[in-house]
Amino acid sequence: MSLKTAHLQNISDIKGELFRLIEGMDYCLDWKPNPDSWSVRDVICHMLDTPEKGIHRLIEGIIHGDLREFNLEPDLLDVTPERLANDIDQLRRELGQILEGLEQAVSHASESDFEGKTILAHLIAYGRDEERTTQSLLEGLFDRHWRGHLGQISSLKEALGV
Repeated sequence: MSLKTAHLQNISDIKGELFRLIEGMDYCLDWKPNPDSWSVRDVICHMLDTPEKGIHRLIEGIIHGDLREFNLEPDLLDVTPERLANDIDQLRRELGQILEGLEQAVSHASESDFEGKTILAHLIAYGRDEERTTQSLLEGLFDRHWRGHLGQISSLKEALGV
């Protein structure tokens, strides 16, 4: 299986799982089991904006050669006043746009783009910079990161008994 095919399948799998998990959670988007926890809205907004402007823009920028560097800050809560007013359908649309943009970026990539194109990642929390390939970002910043947050949403849903 090609890297492109594997990434497209992964995007599709994550999209399906994410939309299945958030189904029926519209009435409890902001519920937290304790004050230090994240709500479903917190998790979704973080996924939308990590990295800034979304994973789809980062991957597209690397593949097209428009981006040479980016900042990566972990655990940012990205709930803006506008997003606080959004219902589950609006958040779902935003997630869909990110994932569709990521599918398009990956679809337009050549196999050599995954390991051959790099970007300088400024790892703010660690005070260092690292070169990252498109492949490493799709594996880490998308796959592992988003799947980790899927687990977080699943735990919230389970705690609510939804």
